[in-house]
Amino acid sequence: MKVRRVGKELVLQVPASFGVQVGQEFSVRVLDDGSLIYHPVGPNIFEDRTHKNADLRPSKDELPTDVVGREEI
Repeated sequence: MKVRRVGKELVLQVPASFGVQVGQEFSVRVLDDGSLIYHPVGPNIFEDRTHKNADLRPSKDELPTDVVGREEI
């Protein structure tokens, strides 16, 4: 792969065989050695209206059973 300039931006082409969709969003991290790590950005549940009334608290089954102190759940 080779970086090319398009207008004022640098573009790193992604081969179609990677299965990336047009318009898919990624976050990028630059490592100390100059490596670029791309991660797909998932939906933001706080902006997505389909999760407006979702209860984000863990269920009692998901809570630890070895409490320390006098916690009451």
